[in-house]
Amino acid sequence: MRSREKRPAMLPQPGTSRLTKSPKLESGSVLPRIFSRSLLRRRRFYVILGFFILVLYYLRIFESSSQSLPGYETLFEEEINYALDIGTTDDHVKYLHFKVSPTTRVDALFSKLLLHAHLAHVTNRAYVFDPLEPKSKEPSSWSRKKVQPLSSVLSLGKDWDAKGDVLQPVSSLGWHYVCPPRQRKYLPVSLEDLGKVGSDPSTLMSNWINKIVKQDARCVEIVGEPFPDSVLESKAIKGLFDTISSSPVMKRYTFRHNIQAAASNILPVATQPSLIPTANNTVVLHSYIPTSGLDDPCLDLAIRGAPFRTFAHLKGIPTPFEIPANRQYYQQRCSPTVDQIIGRLGVARTSLPALRHVYVVDGPLGMTPEQWVERKRWFEELRFELTTKYSWESVRWAAAGAKSESVAIDMELASRSHAYVGNGFTDFSSNVVLLRVARGLPMGSLRFL
Repeated sequence: MRSREKRPAMLPQPGTSRLTKSPKLESGSVLPRIFSRSLLRRRRFYVILGFFILVLYYLRIFESSSQSLPGYETLFEEEINYALDIGTTDDHVKYLHFKVSPTTRVDALFSKLLLHAHLAHVTNRAYVFDPLEPKSKEPSSWSRKKVQPLSSVLSLGKDWDAKGDVLQPVSSLGWHYVCPPRQRKYLPVSLEDLGKVGSDPSTLMSNWINKIVKQDARCVEIVGEPFPDSVLESKAIKGLFDTISSSPVMKRYTFRHNIQAAASNILPVATQPSLIPTANNTVVLHSYIPTSGLDDPCLDLAIRGAPFRTFAHLKGIPTPFEIPANRQYYQQRCSPTVDQIIGRLGVARTSLPALRHVYVVDGPLGMTPEQWVERKRWFEELRFELTTKYSWESVRWAAAGAKSESVAIDMELASRSHAYVGNGFTDFSSNVVLLRVARGLPMGSLRFL
């Protein structure tokens, strides 16, 4: 018999199944692959990578996606851990958070923080505070926001008396895990609510109290600022001021111990006036108003017809600012000349003869290098005039650094000194009024430029 010859493999014809089915090969032959293993690995890698990117994006838009600024990691972790601990160990604690625009300035948030904390206190809820959030130098939609824990500036419960009458506040850094969005009761701020109270800030506070006590939800979040500037500019601010200045939160929400210690080193307490600057013979001067991105903030105030800031326009404070006023008057009170400042300091010393020393603070930051040079020139002129012509024994300048702690030290100094002469158009001055009155210092020790 003739041996069978192996027929050559025929090419697949169109329409046959051999185009889609793998050919049967003899043992030991290598299966030809349309997709190599390396290509399959790459595709699998890209699928996993895409899923990972989606997870990162979700974390980026999630409220708690933030990290600590360098140097604040310990406080950052402490705030988160306390919020988580109290949230898991005490189911009876109810929370109140305020969804408002973040800020990096402790002077800008201080008065509003006390209003928020008081509202939480009288409704028997733990106040949920937000961290300071400096503006990023390199903003990116993918980068996590960097924040400064608020406990780096304020005493927020760690050293409070456990039997105190105010619930210890918690940080939103950890509260977002305790109260995820689906578990919150949202109370949006509406123009209709603001319209009902007219221009009475104390009525607005009462309305919010009544609204919150009716809520059974454990987690309540007010969306928007419940105490807008338009209401706080009212001439009827006295009622709200009396409420806040006598509230237990004023005794609790104090500056951190290291900030108070720094202020004590600069202005120690003394019983007798002397050649050494002390809290008993020094006037703190604050004249600088931050530009806030405006070419001329004083002109902007004049155009709006704005009064002094919040608690700075209380009746009873010497040197009030009456509106309406022309632009020239705004300029004199908002950005006074050296001669005008000297005159105001002289009036203060006439009323308080114990004054011997001047301590200049700048409050909030934001000056360019050119502005710093001009500021230094301004200070040297002021110091020369006061010490050589008007018999002030010393004039010092804080020259605040770049941290929020520096502004807090300035506020602490201004709230404990013998007298304060400030710029009434700033949050800084409004805070100082509240702090000084809450500490029992007389209104007569306050002056505005």
